[in-house]
Amino acid sequence: MSEAIRAARAPSSRATPLGVYYAIFTLSGFTGLIYESIWSHYLKLLLGHAAYAQTVVLTVFMGGLAVGSWWAGQASSRWSRLLLGYALVEAAIGVCALGFHPLFVATTDAFQAFVASSSLGPLGIDLGKWSLAAVLIAPQSCLLGMTFPLLSAGLLRGHRDFPGRALATLYCCNSLGATLGVLASGLWLVAALGLPGTMALAGAMNLLLAGVVWVLNRATPSAAPAAAVAGGRSASRLRSLLLATAAFTGLSSFIYELCWIRMLSMVLGAATHSFELMLSAFILGLALGGLWIRRRIDAIDNLLGWLAGLQLVMGACALASLALYAQAFPLMAWLFGALSRNAAGYGLFLAGSHGLAMFIMLPATVCAGTTLPLITHALLRGGQGERSIGLVYAANTLGAIVGVLLTVHLLLPLSGLRNAMVVGAAIDLAVGVALLAAGGARRPQLTTRAAVLGAALLALSVAFVHLDPRQMASGVYRYGRSSLSDDIEVVFHGDGKTATIDLLRFPSGKTSILTNGKPDAAINPIAAPSPSPDETTMVIAGALPLALRPHARTAANIGMGSGLTSSTLLAAPTLERVDTIEIEAKMVEAARGFLPRVERTYRDPRSHIVIDDAKTYFSSRHARYDIIVSEPSNPWVSGVANLFSLEFYALIKRYLSDDGVLVQWLQLYEFDVDLLASVINALSAQFPRYVIYQTDDANILVVASQGAALDDLSPAIFAAPALQAELARVGIHTVDDLRMHRLGARAALEPLFASFNAPANSDYQPYVEQRAPMVRFMNRTALSIVALATAPLPLLEMLDVGHGLPPQELSVQSDITQVERWQQTRLAFRLLLGDETTPPREGAVRDALALLSVARSECASAFAASSWEAAAFRLAIELTPALRPELSAKLWARLGDSPCAQHASALTRRWLALYAAVGQRDGAGMATGATAMLGEPEATADGERFGYLVATAMLGALANGDAPRALAVWSRYGAKRWTAQSVNFHLRLLLATALYRAQQTPLTAR
Repeated sequence: MSEAIRAARAPSSRATPLGVYYAIFTLSGFTGLIYESIWSHYLKLLLGHAAYAQTVVLTVFMGGLAVGSWWAGQASSRWSRLLLGYALVEAAIGVCALGFHPLFVATTDAFQAFVASSSLGPLGIDLGKWSLAAVLIAPQSCLLGMTFPLLSAGLLRGHRDFPGRALATLYCCNSLGATLGVLASGLWLVAALGLPGTMALAGAMNLLLAGVVWVLNRATPSAAPAAAVAGGRSASRLRSLLLATAAFTGLSSFIYELCWIRMLSMVLGAATHSFELMLSAFILGLALGGLWIRRRIDAIDNLLGWLAGLQLVMGACALASLALYAQAFPLMAWLFGALSRNAAGYGLFLAGSHGLAMFIMLPATVCAGTTLPLITHALLRGGQGERSIGLVYAANTLGAIVGVLLTVHLLLPLSGLRNAMVVGAAIDLAVGVALLAAGGARRPQLTTRAAVLGAALLALSVAFVHLDPRQMASGVYRYGRSSLSDDIEVVFHGDGKTATIDLLRFPSGKTSILTNGKPDAAINPIAAPSPSPDETTMVIAGALPLALRPHARTAANIGMGSGLTSSTLLAAPTLERVDTIEIEAKMVEAARGFLPRVERTYRDPRSHIVIDDAKTYFSSRHARYDIIVSEPSNPWVSGVANLFSLEFYALIKRYLSDDGVLVQWLQLYEFDVDLLASVINALSAQFPRYVIYQTDDANILVVASQGAALDDLSPAIFAAPALQAELARVGIHTVDDLRMHRLGARAALEPLFASFNAPANSDYQPYVEQRAPMVRFMNRTALSIVALATAPLPLLEMLDVGHGLPPQELSVQSDITQVERWQQTRLAFRLLLGDETTPPREGAVRDALALLSVARSECASAFAASSWEAAAFRLAIELTPALRPELSAKLWARLGDSPCAQHASALTRRWLALYAAVGQRDGAGMATGATAMLGEPEATADGERFGYLVATAMLGALANGDAPRALAVWSRYGAKRWTAQSVNFHLRLLLATALYRAQQTPLTAR
């Protein structure tokens, strides 16, 4: 036995049980992964979400770890009280964490101000941001890198009986803490405390740990390090081999991690919570590997042979994960179909997703978790001294940095997911063979056999294992199907730096582009009788700002999608430049499949496609635009919610001209009104004017300006033939057709959004990012917003104070005695809602026909009179809100002169007068008539009629400027039947508006 081994196993005093330090280092790992996660969020706000920005974040973080661990390893031999040094480092980390948020905000604001006033080009700005990122996190990263070498060496000095077991347990505890840190931070802490609060909590924990370690060790006598034993050339070669193994293991592990995360994004979804589950599964495997080896490591004689075998098994398991991957899709399909769409179901969905991630990752990552303890123990046993702890950690981290750079920028975009995984496995297999050849094999032929077997596994994987694009594009986490049907053609499939992109063609000819299995845009062929809903949204997104700003010269579109929005903008000859900012190059490549429909986007000389993150691009260009259209992916996708935040809107308005407009797309499906309110509250905090347009029943466009009017739509857009053709394709032929998509402006909708308990979505308080994945799973919607357009009263029109527009002009005939004229009126009403494909509601049509039929008779029977009166009510709530006052006056005058009206009761005639007042938008008449009828039991016996009267009285009062009267109606009548939170949506709008205008307690506090 060598002198180093004897020294290592010499008896020593044990002032504190090892278990206490294991618990301490578990908490240290917990905080360390919180920092990595939160710093990543922060720095992406500075650097953007493009692939190179993600690379910078990881490189700076891991580079700091490498430097810190290397330095601590070198310096530890000169320090006598390492555990006190560890306590000081933990305290320094805690202090840095507590000050990070204010430092970040101050320095980034100063940098943005400097950029705005400087003449730096894009490269200079990028270099400045990267340098600032390094200054912000590199010192703390170095401190984090010092913790493991200091604590492990300090413990080994005082507990020398089983050094290998102690090292493996520390690796295990640190990784286990990191696993818990990822889950706690991602699933609970950020949602509850925001980024600053989570960072502060982690900092407080570090200070607590520092205090505990200081108290435990301030009276403990110092211990000298075990002396390093000078070795010859063989010892030097062994050290080089083992450090190289640590580096290559870090490289291959990060190839696996990045590839697995991309692969599983198409099974679990690309939401933030999914990434956290995948990362925690990866780190959990490392922890289990340390746990497995801890009981064996001190008894192993041939450490090199064990290390070689585990490297070989790890490479084989990584290849096996490619074959297992296909099974993840039916498993997710089963899980998705078995769960209820509620909060409990979402919890089970997360648990099942975590299980699927472990199913793919654990076999290889458990092997990876054994390697660093084995390498470090081998170096210690070989007499390299405790500095080898820091050297191994540093080498492994440097290898990980290379793995990130290699995978993101070369392997994924150039070779694809499968081949990237094969490269990682080849590295592990080659390292295993090299270790056997260097002395790990007890029999020479074992090396040859391992090499042959490894080569065979690689060849078989390349020849027979294929990742099926039909599975990867299935959106199993969304639709519960494990593969696309056979009649859908996968036209394009490509792995980019940030996402996997697919282009699908359906039997109908519809073409759809997908990101990680989620559809982002679809276009029907020109020969199809109608456009897809996405086409309507994209065309209006391009045409609407042109109608509002016909003098616009420059435009930018955030998000390529199909390219149709940019193509629509380019259809306007007045525009001189259109910039399309897309983060993923493969998206631009795939969208060529929409040609020739989007030809202008690719071939018009005014079109410029930029591959970059939107925030990064705008901050580096020094340009101001007349139009900015923002239509990124859905907010539940990781990183996308930052393009719907308070800070993003503050940034974007800097790059709008003085009367420029922002057009923000928002989905209403897989969303809810709370999330919608959060986004609108963020936007409205930066833009004093906004108007919401609906493109169909599931998508809206929010048009915002810094003060310039947003009401006047110019018909000049129809003078451009190409633009006119695009609009005609989606059923818009006149400026009135476009105006019919108008839902409401800030004056009408702000009180409603303020009534929800939804803070303005912020980068630092990511309300949308944290809640949206669960809302998506639960399949909730915010469709109640657009349902306001079909409310039984003209709510938004009468509450939209000061918009300066007359009631909608509908080209309909007022002769209601002809069924054909009625159908034209119904068609006009549907056009007002922007959905001319929806068939008439048969019940409403039957009621109206009954009304017309009975109106020709003498209403001799009570049944006929009752039917006539009921049909009149249906007509009032279905049609009156959509008719301009002149037509409404003719309608109710004609009905008032009919025989049924002449023979009607006094109460029925009062109902007719109320309908006529609504048709005339007569606020005073509405409030007076409805309030009077609310006091009569006969008028309020029917629940629907009662609700109509309450709403009419409140709307009339609000339109007349009398919010207290509206509140009095609610208090006297509405509050006795409904609570503020259970009331239907249009009554909620009225109550919220009354409270808002009366400056009373907000609805959320009631």
